[in-house]
Amino acid sequence: MKFLATNCQPPFPEKEVKAKVESALERSIIKETNLASAVREWVFSTTGHFFSTDLHQIPQLSTKRDMKTALQEIYRLEKQGIIEKASDRRGHFRTVDSQCEKIDFLSAGTEELELEWPLGIHEYYRTLRKNIIVIAGEQDAGKTAYLLNFAKLNMHKHRIRYYSSEMGDSEMRSRLELFPDVTLEQWSALDARERSDNFSDVIHPDDVNIIDYMEMHDQFYLISAKLKQIHDKLRNGIAVVALQKSPGVELGRGGSFSLEKPRLYLTMRPDYPGGLIKIIKCKNWRNPGISPNGLEKHFKLYSGCQFSESTKWQRE
Repeated sequence: MKFLATNCQPPFPEKEVKAKVESALERSIIKETNLASAVREWVFSTTGHFFSTDLHQIPQLSTKRDMKTALQEIYRLEKQGIIEKASDRRGHFRTVDSQCEKIDFLSAGTEELELEWPLGIHEYYRTLRKNIIVIAGEQDAGKTAYLLNFAKLNMHKHRIRYYSSEMGDSEMRSRLELFPDVTLEQWSALDARERSDNFSDVIHPDDVNIIDYMEMHDQFYLISAKLKQIHDKLRNGIAVVALQKSPGVELGRGGSFSLEKPRLYLTMRPDYPGGLIKIIKCKNWRNPGISPNGLEKHFKLYSGCQFSESTKWQRE
């Protein structure tokens, strides 16, 4: 006597019931496999941190059961070491990045970039590729004048990218017309652009990138991450980044966080009747026996563009 599925009309024979169950199980396994694959692809495409609640962004997750399957895959990825807990917050993870570029020191060149710096910084500092240089200055201390002079000294030897967060075309022209020894036609070698944020998106890896200036209104600790993002984009070029500095404070916005990535860190402040520039941090010494750290120089700025040295480099 054969068992019949009497809850169906007409009733299913036992063989057909078994086939139906096996087919349903197979479809369930295929769906769970596809969901797990979708979760993995989403995790691998996610950079940085994420929360398990962000899984709802995956189109394939349409039911609570689907979400449960997705969470199981997240915990499986954690056990495999592909992701890890990012904090004590529930469901907060980060992707584990085990890739790191090999430092090929055997074939690496040690030639410095031929760059001239206003006020003779190059007498103490060797500019190497991938360097970040920070110039932190108080308001009206001469940061823009310094950066434009740096561009003038080097724009016919290097491709200079100048990103300004304050000046438009008219103001830029007015500033450039102050230079008595450079015509506007000669300034055409300078690639000037307006930009106020996300500078790492526009960095040219093999050029001289000047950022005037990086605005920071809050969350000043983020300056370290922003400078690292710029550094990671560099290849054979450099980035010179201007920061605002409050009067009476030694470092620019971000404080010690702004010191981590730069190989050269300069500060500028008004010092009547002129100004003062100081080397806070220098890693690539011109003379291995002479530390430039702490050296400072008094200067005067004429006509908004011409620097005149009032003293030699010295310690206070």
